[in-house]
Amino acid sequence: MTGRVPSLQEKCALPPDVSETLEGVVMLTALRVKVIRERQRKEGHFDCFGRAVSGYCDQHQCVYHDECTNISQAMPELAAT
Repeated sequence: MTGRVPSLQEKCALPPDVSETLEGVVMLTALRVKVIRERQRKEGHFDCFGRAVSGYCDQHQCVYHDECTNISQAMPELAAT
């Protein structure tokens, strides 16, 4: 049985216009953090994405480094999740 893989937005069951609202942005960002952390664990890395609340991260080679530090500082409440 084959079927198409649902998009991230479909998995969240978010109406299309909600992603344009602040609440939608927060929800999608939290989901992105969760997905990237799961990917980090599967690849055998620490699931540290979005946890650089101090603004410092020594993992400069990480492909997520810039995005991670930006999210960490903008949304520190995600660090504890």
